[in-house]
Amino acid sequence: MRKPSIFSRDYERIMRKRKRILVASISLSIVSMALIIVFISRYNFGKGESYLTAWMKDEENIEKEQEKEVLSKEKEMETAKLDNNIKILLNGNEFELNCSENNGKKVVNSVKNLESEKYCIDNYGEKVIILDKDQNIFLCDIEGNVIDLTLNEYVSPYGEVFKKDEILSTYNDYIWHSQVKFLNNNKIAYVSNLPYFGYGLSQFINVIDIYSKEHTTMWGLNGNNIILKENLDGGLEAVIDGNIKYVE
Repeated sequence: MRKPSIFSRDYERIMRKRKRILVASISLSIVSMALIIVFISRYNFGKGESYLTAWMKDEENIEKEQEKEVLSKEKEMETAKLDNNIKILLNGNEFELNCSENNGKKVVNSVKNLESEKYCIDNYGEKVIILDKDQNIFLCDIEGNVIDLTLNEYVSPYGEVFKKDEILSTYNDYIWHSQVKFLNNNKIAYVSNLPYFGYGLSQFINVIDIYSKEHTTMWGLNGNNIILKENLDGGLEAVIDGNIKYVE
């Protein structure tokens, strides 16, 4: 504010007004300072600090709980994935069916630690045939159920009994059960030297009825070398001494 001239007619009045404003400003400053001092003296900084510390700890605990929840969900997913697999014990040998979800349905993809020619999965992924090292045949499903389809002994038309284990121990490289394949939903095909015994024998395609467990020799399908292939529209493809045949 510009200082008035001492020759002004209102000089004294203006100066008195300025003094009043100055006094009022100083008084207001003193009161404000006093209030601040009282507030500081009464305020418990230790308590405020404790509130801040507690809040920070709460935030940290929330983050930890959220992290635990995420890890827990990941672990559940991993466990669920592992639980999809099915472990099966067959004659003291453990096999594991590797399964997955397909359109909300569990299906078998493979058999762990078993060569592909030793098992066969049906077209729906619901059943699998397993051929173990002792030439036993087992039918397993996605529920873990097992059916033993092994022909443990062969009875000739004359009533003579030939036991599987005895024949395998007597004749080296004898084929009792091999190359198991699904023929359809009800039947399974395999290659065997049955119904003959000895060395240098022909191979025959045999068929098992899953429900009756009856084994039948396909007399018209035999040769020195048989390879079972894929199940096609015309039936199960079989290469017999280089010639393609179909098993129906």
